[in-house]
Amino acid sequence: DAVPQRIEVITRYRTAADTEHAQNDSLHVPVADRRDAVAVTAAESEFTAGEEGVLEIEVTNQRDIEIRDVYLSLTVEDPLTSEFRRAVLPSLQPGETGQLAFDLEVDGDAPVSQYPATVEVEYLDSDAERNTARPSTVAITVTEADGDDPPTEIVIFGILSIIVLVSAWLFYWR
Repeated sequence: DAVPQRIEVITRYRTAADTEHAQNDSLHVPVADRRDAVAVTAAESEFTAGEEGVLEIEVTNQRDIEIRDVYLSLTVEDPLTSEFRRAVLPSLQPGETGQLAFDLEVDGDAPVSQYPATVEVEYLDSDAERNTARPSTVAITVTEADGDDPPTEIVIFGILSIIVLVSAWLFYWR
């Protein structure tokens, strides 16, 4: 628990006269909340249904030592897809934040909602030991596609209609 803990310490020593003594002490040691080694957040996580874009992920080293070979793996499910799901940062100093990008595509029929993207992180510590952080989940917000743009087919049909009408008018007046 993140509360001060009591530790009993016994100190034994010999005096110059070769007499053994012992002293009991009770120490109170503060215990901090658990802190993950890395913090993962999404820099920009809003997409429109049917959109392809870039999901930018920020990774912050929360340890007091440099971490190296920081591998991130992205896992998404329908209606989200990503072709490239692994990325790496060479190193992060204590407190440093690095940024990585993943491609992301949202299905055109995706309803307006928030969808999870899970990011798993592995890294090497100062002893060159491979560590795995707890998976982080970032929310991907999907918004409704703008209905202001006319469908491509209607635009093409309109342009062709104008060309036919102008051609007919020119032919008729000649």
